[in-house]
Amino acid sequence: MKMDNYNEMHSLESEHRLVNICTVIVLLNALLNSVLRANGIVDGKHFIISLVYIGVLFQWMFSIRRRFIQSDIRNNLTVAAILMIFWISERYIKYAFISVHSVINRYMWYMYYIPFVMVPVLMFMSVLYIGKTDEDKIDRRWNLCYIPAVIVSAGILTNDLHQLAFRFNPRMVDWEVDYSRGFLYICALLILIFSITGMIITVIINGADKKNYRVLWLTGIIVLLGIIYIKGYSSTTHSIQKIYIQKMFEFPEFTCFFLVAFFESLVYYHLLPSNSGHESFFMESSLHAGLADSDYNVKLKGKEWVTPTPSMIQRAEEWPIYIAENSKLLKCIPVSGGHFYWMEDVAELIRLNEKLAETGDYLEEERLMLDETVRLSENRKSFEEQNRLYDMMAKRLQPQLNNMSELLDNLSENEDEFRNQMRYIGILGAYIKRRSNILLLSGTDSRIDSNELNVSINELLSYVSMNEVTCLADIVPDVPLEAGYVLFIFELLENVIEAAMPNMSALMTALRVENGELVFYIEAATPTEVISDNGFDYENGVLDINIEDDCEFITFRYRMSGGDEI
Repeated sequence: MKMDNYNEMHSLESEHRLVNICTVIVLLNALLNSVLRANGIVDGKHFIISLVYIGVLFQWMFSIRRRFIQSDIRNNLTVAAILMIFWISERYIKYAFISVHSVINRYMWYMYYIPFVMVPVLMFMSVLYIGKTDEDKIDRRWNLCYIPAVIVSAGILTNDLHQLAFRFNPRMVDWEVDYSRGFLYICALLILIFSITGMIITVIINGADKKNYRVLWLTGIIVLLGIIYIKGYSSTTHSIQKIYIQKMFEFPEFTCFFLVAFFESLVYYHLLPSNSGHESFFMESSLHAGLADSDYNVKLKGKEWVTPTPSMIQRAEEWPIYIAENSKLLKCIPVSGGHFYWMEDVAELIRLNEKLAETGDYLEEERLMLDETVRLSENRKSFEEQNRLYDMMAKRLQPQLNNMSELLDNLSENEDEFRNQMRYIGILGAYIKRRSNILLLSGTDSRIDSNELNVSINELLSYVSMNEVTCLADIVPDVPLEAGYVLFIFELLENVIEAAMPNMSALMTALRVENGELVFYIEAATPTEVISDNGFDYENGVLDINIEDDCEFITFRYRMSGGDEI
């Protein structure tokens, strides 16, 4: 709401007062018209009468732009008001300045029927918005009503080409009196009748639905006056004798003000939404808001609320002000020509914040307790997992541990034999160390990189080579392997070494990927004993053991899954 327009905006009472003043002016003008007619005064009367009517219609047109928010209603009524002004002006110009027998006079007669047809249709389209909100639209199929109105108006304007509206004698002699009405004239009259009838029916239906029977009484009186006028007009069209209401109003004036009065009755009883009376509504409401001028002086506010001082409003524009006495927050924003302020009740918000703070403290305590519970649970799980891995390590490495313990308990006093025992103990220690490391890795990840296997095998072979055994390892790098197969391959190699010692002279291992299969080779020269495939636990793999020329050849292969691909 702009403060620049504040003093110009009409309250509900001022709008009603303006309508009453215009009504009085129209009636006085009509009485003047009847008096002038009764005294035979014709010259100049059309100018005076028309000027007053045009002034009233201009005022109504300007009020339309101010009062109606719905753009379609505003546009329809504005066009209708312009056509009404044109209708009355055109009629005055036709009789005052144009020769009766001229072609221009005849075309101005034709133009008389443009507002005759279009104004009722525009008013009917506006009445269809009864019961609609500011954003609602009527069904666009109603726009088809404009088609016959435009066709009939165009047909009457081009009557000289076809004479379907008015038929003249062949030579157009005395055309202004010697004519008959045709099909298009009847269509124009039907459009007028159907439009007004549609307006009445729409009002009756919506007035009854909303139980707003007062509007039915008022519009009923207006319609009754219209029926009386039309009945008298139709019966005295070709007669000098006229009823009194016809002496007061010519047909264009009566039609215009009949439609305006009909429409205003709908606005008066709030069947149609209008942008009037907002100040009264605002002042009578319990809204904690108001409008201040450029000097921060309050000009409009709800009647049941305190008035903030100019300094408070000014400070609230920079930052909201908390009013502790009534738990309100004063806010303000600049608007065109002034300032709009409002007060928000924050008592409930303060209560909720306090409750939220209490809940936050409680939840923080709960979070700390849950964190401690989770930490203890994770520690317990970690401890259990470590125990599981240690148990597994002890179980899987028990033969090597027993063997090492037995060797340490029975160390020979012979230096060469003692040296051989210590070398063998080194092999067992390297195996136990690296096997334990692989077991720990398998507990945290289902896959182990082939580089880890390469490091383990080379460390083990470094101890084997101390026993005058030529060793070689060729392991393909950067291949993710299933942890279970890594354990199996390392265990297989250890078993081969233990069986082949001490006579083994050379040991070669290789790990390759061939056609999607992982292949592990072991070749042991002059082994003391040859292992058998019994006692090895492997799935989805093939273990092949061969003896040729005093050499042991062992091949283990298995089909790699998708995650094992290089």
